[in-house]
Amino acid sequence: MNAPARLPWRSIVALNTVSLLAQLGQFGVGFAVVPQWLAQRGFGITQLGSFASVQWAGMLAGILAAPMLARGLGARCAVFGGLAASVAAFAALATWRWPLALVPGFLLGFGVGVRWIANETWLFRLIPEEMSGRFVGAHETLIAIAGLLGPAVALLDGARGATALWIGALVTAMAGLPLFVASLRAPAAVAPAPPAGIEAVLSSLPRTADIALRLGLLAAAVAGLGDGALYGLMAKFCEGNGLGATPCALLLVCLGLGGAIGQYPVGWAADRCGVLATTTACGVAGAAAAVALALAGGRFALAVPAMLVLGVASNAFLTLACITVAAAPRAQIDRRMRAVSVVFTLGSISGPLLAAQTMARLGANLLMWQIAFVCVTLCAYALGVRHGLSAPAAQKHRNGAAPDPRRGATAS
Repeated sequence: MNAPARLPWRSIVALNTVSLLAQLGQFGVGFAVVPQWLAQRGFGITQLGSFASVQWAGMLAGILAAPMLARGLGARCAVFGGLAASVAAFAALATWRWPLALVPGFLLGFGVGVRWIANETWLFRLIPEEMSGRFVGAHETLIAIAGLLGPAVALLDGARGATALWIGALVTAMAGLPLFVASLRAPAAVAPAPPAGIEAVLSSLPRTADIALRLGLLAAAVAGLGDGALYGLMAKFCEGNGLGATPCALLLVCLGLGGAIGQYPVGWAADRCGVLATTTACGVAGAAAAVALALAGGRFALAVPAMLVLGVASNAFLTLACITVAAAPRAQIDRRMRAVSVVFTLGSISGPLLAAQTMARLGANLLMWQIAFVCVTLCAYALGVRHGLSAPAAQKHRNGAAPDPRRGATAS
């Protein structure tokens, strides 16, 4: 049996740095701060919901275009193109007003989608299958830091002037620099990792793998429904509960902090305890946190810990979905990453539209009740799958050489 090749650490570090900086600029500022900035300029709740939905629609277009761009231009140029699109969008947002602001909103999302697929597919090809949970957990921790640092920019600028937009453009442009040192080549081919590759489990347990794939896609949908609604309408939730711009920015910082500190433990738990058990726990935590926020009545001291927990859970759902991608056979990563990304983005398009309509009619707290509902739905599905697996089969995979397929298996 051949020994595993050395990990290409230079490329892994470079591509993680791209994700960190790009996510800070494109998402941390573009998706978390820009809605606050627009709310300060008089955008109503339905306008903010439409803007957020258009951003996610742009991301969906970028996700679908990324494979073609990567094939035609190469992964490096595709990532550069996604970054450039978002920089241009920030510049346009600084001067354009409603409804023209929808155009740079779409372009900003398009840049995120192209960069996300081109960069992460490139990165996941460099990661050994048996280490996928820990690597994805670490990567998603860096991604979650953007949710922490982005709203901090709003605290500096008060979400009033255009300074936050220019900071977003600058950081996004800087994200292109590490691409110059990343290699497009994976390590020299080696024999598959011992006895246990996820691929072997998939071939022997297709039905279980199909169930795990559906779980991953549902987790991605729930992550999208939550993220789209939270980042697009958090300003209106806070306004409806008597919280101003500064408390709103602080709560978004707490959301990002929860995501940042929780994702590596989530990846470790998925490797150790299984995706189903981890998904169930995160679903319970997310639902409880959303209900607590809905009942907090604007009490900031109660909202802070609840938002921290919600940050862990909401980021964990996408992390768990990505783990199913990174654990897949290398040749299938492109298609699986695209499927998870499309489902996540469709959920993100729908989330703010649904939440904006219900909030306009029934009150600001409907944002959190919607998030609680989708978390409970995911938790119920995970529990159903977990108890639907045959006990002997599950025990065999826990005790034998092959790993439990609930630890990240997906279907072809």
